[in-house]
Amino acid sequence: MTTLSPQNISTLREIAAGGTGGGLYPNTTRPYANAYNYIRSFLGGAVPAAGVDLAVWNWLGVAESVNRGEGQFSNFIRAYTTAQIFRFNPNVFCQRRAYIRSS
Repeated sequence: MTTLSPQNISTLREIAAGGTGGGLYPNTTRPYANAYNYIRSFLGGAVPAAGVDLAVWNWLGVAESVNRGEGQFSNFIRAYTTAQIFRFNPNVFCQRRAYIRSS
């Protein structure tokens, strides 16, 4: 089991709020992706450490890529979300276009 120290938790909160994590993440445009990456670093980073639950390690990796807007899972989630919005409220796209034109 991995336990984060109070300092680790403080750094994670900073990263999730859009900070650099003390310089660990200079690109702060995707704070949640950075936060998932930071957590995953305690589980071995790019390769899972011995004894790490692979389901958790994989979930964090996919969550990071989805929040970066990269990969097949991100594409699926964004397309599905768009389809559901259109399905349940087709006027939302028309309203958004009208707002953009009037701005």
